[in-house]
Amino acid sequence: MVNILHIGEFAGGGGDGTVFRNTVQALEQAPFRGRCRNYVACRKTEGLAVKVDLDMGFPGPVAFLSHIYSRGNFRKLKKFLLEIQPDIIHLQHYSNLSPAVLHALYSYKKRRPEVRVVQTTHTFERVCANFAGYDFRKRKRCMDCARDKYKYRIFYRLCSRGGAVHSWGKGLTALIADFFYNKGLVDSIIAPSAFLRHALERSVNNRTPLQTISNPISDAFLNRTAPAADKRDLLVAFGRLSGEKNYALLIEALARYKQQYYHRRPIRVKIIGEGAEKPRLVSMVKEKGLEFVQFLPFLPQEELAEEIKAARVAVLPSKCFETFALFVIEALMMDILPLVAGHGGMLETVERFGCGATFASDDVHSLTERLFHCFENYEALTSGLVAAKEKIKASLGRDLYAGKLWEVYRG
Repeated sequence: MVNILHIGEFAGGGGDGTVFRNTVQALEQAPFRGRCRNYVACRKTEGLAVKVDLDMGFPGPVAFLSHIYSRGNFRKLKKFLLEIQPDIIHLQHYSNLSPAVLHALYSYKKRRPEVRVVQTTHTFERVCANFAGYDFRKRKRCMDCARDKYKYRIFYRLCSRGGAVHSWGKGLTALIADFFYNKGLVDSIIAPSAFLRHALERSVNNRTPLQTISNPISDAFLNRTAPAADKRDLLVAFGRLSGEKNYALLIEALARYKQQYYHRRPIRVKIIGEGAEKPRLVSMVKEKGLEFVQFLPFLPQEELAEEIKAARVAVLPSKCFETFALFVIEALMMDILPLVAGHGGMLETVERFGCGATFASDDVHSLTERLFHCFENYEALTSGLVAAKEKIKASLGRDLYAGKLWEVYRG
């Protein structure tokens, strides 16, 4: 029996939380049930679909030093590692837990050098000190830190979204993480897209073997159908409402759409999710008089699928590269045409499955025009849906994902 410890921020929510949850659930089903014992270390919240064995703490908003290095999480995880003696440690997104997690893993691995540490990268952490692959000060996509053994540029560029203090905090966090990565802590890195893998290959301090394993799609979307007869002129946007997702650009585009096209093609819009940017977006919608836009809270996967099934178009205007656009996959499985910014993992996913539309990155005029084009030409633009969905089912199922993971675990 192999002991596997899964470490991440959340086992709930969307994005990397969905992948973390799917990973644990996939390894608890046949043919892996009985071959491994899974332990979960993450922040414990209500209503999780997986059992949490170690409740990891998040620092409070004023606990600045704990964001950089959490002594509490170091002690807690170090003790737990010695108790359960995992043979394999699968590290996923850990940002809010601090690089104290890496310190605890390093300490444990010194005792048991044969232990394999596998890391799934959901961010650009290895090539960008602020994890986003984006310079928020200069407002441009950037991976300059890939050239550096220790990512120091953030200290004078101040390129994090939170300004100078936040940039220095991120910089210190990155230096601590780099120290442990440069020590060879991680045995294998999993990138969810070819785009991210190529970015990681640029890193001067990365000598760790790389594999590309796409994130699995949830069962809530894998086996859904959305009959064409039920479709209507509904636009949906769903996910984390943060600045880097660039939903403010969408609101600006919808204001232009109202002036130029709404009289010809009226639409309804649902923006689904939570995040720091939500109050600003709600305010923008009110100021611009966009009465056809509705905000909904974060929804579990099953409820989300039900809420968006009538949509014709889904949009993701992210200003960042995006590591893997699971958004695109979920839209396609619901017979929804994905419209995404034409760069990074979003562009790769649309091209890989041969169905979807793009607009010129950060260009409000292009987004406005493409929104109208997508609704006017929905049938033609979705002619490749059947083939795309078959390809998704053949390559992104949870069982296939688990099998590929198992190969990486075994080394």
